[in-house]
Amino acid sequence: MEYWDDDDVEYSTDRTMKLHSLTDQLQKLSFFHSLLAPFVESYWITARCLSTLRTQPMTQMAFLSDIQDALKQRLEDNLCCYAESCSLAPLSNAVKHFIHEGVIERSEVSADYLLLSEAYASDSKKLNGLVDSIAQFRRL
Repeated sequence: MEYWDDDDVEYSTDRTMKLHSLTDQLQKLSFFHSLLAPFVESYWITARCLSTLRTQPMTQMAFLSDIQDALKQRLEDNLCCYAESCSLAPLSNAVKHFIHEGVIERSEVSADYLLLSEAYASDSKKLNGLVDSIAQFRRL
């Protein structure tokens, strides 16, 4: 039986490392946070408003209007950080995302109406878990 012979192998100990200061990294992280935070806030408040779809279906425009009104009120009360979060575009994208992920369903009666999927409507812990998973990105 032949064994591996390490005698013929050369190992390089010459390693070059480039280090960035912690300050540089924090500045980059702060920059990315400033770009993404309004979107995260839009998704978070949309997720918080999903429970309204538990009991009665709503048209997508009515649901978006309710979310937008809630966000504007939170902004006036200084409970939201970004005015951009009130924009209809990120709220609409959040609704589309939740439809794609199966959190929201279109009504069988009319595709214009949205309702919370059975999996989330019957399990408040699952819905709260979704809200909490988005909320963790607000705290960064």
